[in-house]
Amino acid sequence: MISVVVPAHNEANVIERCLRSLVEGSADEELEIIVVCNGCTDRTADVAQSSGVPVSVIDTPTPSKANALNEGDRAASGFPRFYVDADIVVSPGALSKVAEVL
Repeated sequence: MISVVVPAHNEANVIERCLRSLVEGSADEELEIIVVCNGCTDRTADVAQSSGVPVSVIDTPTPSKANALNEGDRAASGFPRFYVDADIVVSPGALSKVAEVL
């Protein structure tokens, strides 16, 4: 299983697009996606949970990307592990292809 940690601070407008791009071209249950909402004051956590993409959401009050990455890393169980910003769109199957090389 591939783990993907997505640190997110007030990313309600883009998080769903990011999550959908992660699973596009991936096999069922190939990805463990962990969204770490850090100090969000918008609906990022709600949007991630209702995106239709299987994700785990961690909501921390600390607005720190470094802390979010560490929280996500502690929760992740797969390898390889990718860290993807919430405003990024990944090409279909890209993570799977990189994981094969690793």
